[in-house]
Amino acid sequence: MIEVKKEKIVDALSIPKDIAFGAALITITGNYEVYIQNFLGLIEYNDKLIRLQSKSGRVNISGNKLHIEYFTGDDIRIKGFISEVKLDNSKING
Repeated sequence: MIEVKKEKIVDALSIPKDIAFGAALITITGNYEVYIQNFLGLIEYNDKLIRLQSKSGRVNISGNKLHIEYFTGDDIRIKGFISEVKLDNSKING
């Protein structure tokens, strides 16, 4: 109930949801690059699957020859032959 009210206020004030809720921003370029802002941590990493945790859930990137070009405390750039980007609502502790 509180989340619904908060979302209505955020919408009414035109506040970007990434700022208000810490939502992950995902930019996909073709099938060779994914840039993600506002992620919390790396769960799994190999050349076929990279799994990340965000406040709103997990982000799974599948493909071939995947590698992390760089990452900082809250953003990451992944390159390779990307076949799928999947969002999972599995939150931390739940």
